[in-house]
Amino acid sequence: MTRSSLLLGLSLLSVSLAPQAGSAELQWSDKNLPAPVQTIVNGYRQMCSDIDGKLAAGYDMPMIMTGDVDGDGIQDFVFNPENMQCSAAQTTYCSNGGCQISLALSGNKYAEPIEIMGGAPFLSQSDGKAVLNVWVSNSECETTETESSCLGRFSWKDGKLDTTHLARQFQD
Repeated sequence: MTRSSLLLGLSLLSVSLAPQAGSAELQWSDKNLPAPVQTIVNGYRQMCSDIDGKLAAGYDMPMIMTGDVDGDGIQDFVFNPENMQCSAAQTTYCSNGGCQISLALSGNKYAEPIEIMGGAPFLSQSDGKAVLNVWVSNSECETTETESSCLGRFSWKDGKLDTTHLARQFQD
């Protein structure tokens, strides 16, 4: 899969998560998130205020995806703060190593989300189960090839989170 087809897939996912015509509020607004999930969103916001920054209007909440990663039949939440803009620092949420992506599992009541440093998270299906995929540092794949990248895959296996890393070659 090329990066351009990956980005197209992410764009299509964003469109499919858009609110339906006539809906009174955005799908993931402050008004309809479960309380423990709202706490995670507030934590991202607090990161900006902790350094005396202000969030830009419309860029004050991480992008959110849902999928049942832990296999309990309840949606888990993936938070990607790439879109958030803090006036105090451009690197509040993302740096050269990636963004501070969080995976909050329903089986854990969304407490203590798993922190992943990386970029361009996306959900896929494998053997009927949701898998979180995140592009992570090449050091995770133990590759030094300049023409490759590393994909971290987070899935549920044998009652716990299973993490694998796959080196991928860049394609034109």
